[in-house]
Amino acid sequence: LVAPPASRVAVATGGGRPVVDRLYTFGAPGLTRHGPLINNARADGCFPGLRVYRKGSVSLEEFEVRLEISDPIAWLLKPFGYVHPQSAALSLKE
Repeated sequence: LVAPPASRVAVATGGGRPVVDRLYTFGAPGLTRHGPLINNARADGCFPGLRVYRKGSVSLEEFEVRLEISDPIAWLLKPFGYVHPQSAALSLKE
């Protein structure tokens, strides 16, 4: 996840607090612990934008098994309670 320094990010403010206009992540781990970020400015709680991650499969022909695999970075922090923000997600398949 690459982001410009906070001093260079333009944000709108609502009631003196920063407001996220859109959120895009590409193969990023979960961003918050103990519950997703929720957009209180929208009834559905989702952020405009997109979470993109890679998904594929591996075939183990000798065992006649096909395993679905996902981008390891996208779920890396899940065992520690980190989750992704509420937004649309796009799975890029191999």
